[in-house]
Amino acid sequence: MKKLLLSAVVLFMGMLGVQAQDRSAYSFKVTPHVNQEDELIDSITVDVLVDGVKTYLDFSTQLFTPQSPDIDHQWIVERDINFDGIPDLMIFYGYIGYGGQGGDIYHGYVWDVKTRKFRLEENFSEIPDPQFDEKEKTIRADYRNDYSTFVHVVYKWVDGYLNLFTQSEEELEEPEAGF
Repeated sequence: MKKLLLSAVVLFMGMLGVQAQDRSAYSFKVTPHVNQEDELIDSITVDVLVDGVKTYLDFSTQLFTPQSPDIDHQWIVERDINFDGIPDLMIFYGYIGYGGQGGDIYHGYVWDVKTRKFRLEENFSEIPDPQFDEKEKTIRADYRNDYSTFVHVVYKWVDGYLNLFTQSEEELEEPEAGF
């Protein structure tokens, strides 16, 4: 399912290159879709606008974790994720972690100035609640992976691609029985 989702999004982002516009010309509109059975948002549709005009380019994606419609989500974050000074895209697709100690997960797309297209950065999708260090030009995350493990990761950009730089795991002690 994840590969199908990524393939659809990659196809969509590849199609953006047909427009050959400057990055500043693009904007996006998200429509969440509520599953009538459980009344949760289980997918979103993203409309692509160029200079404010809706194009034929759009896509729908299933969420990794369905979301409550009562929560105000920021579905798309336009942020420089590769530290080149140009806004990239973070598209929310769920939450990952254990016991509320994980984070939001996003598909990350970087703007390629040479091709004038967005490119999916697959490793970005693995980083829950990414924290950006502008000085070190790194992205890190700290999250609880399961009942007894806390994970710390740091990613760095090397030759235009995001790579895992360090990863460490911390085993949590089991609490003592009783009150």
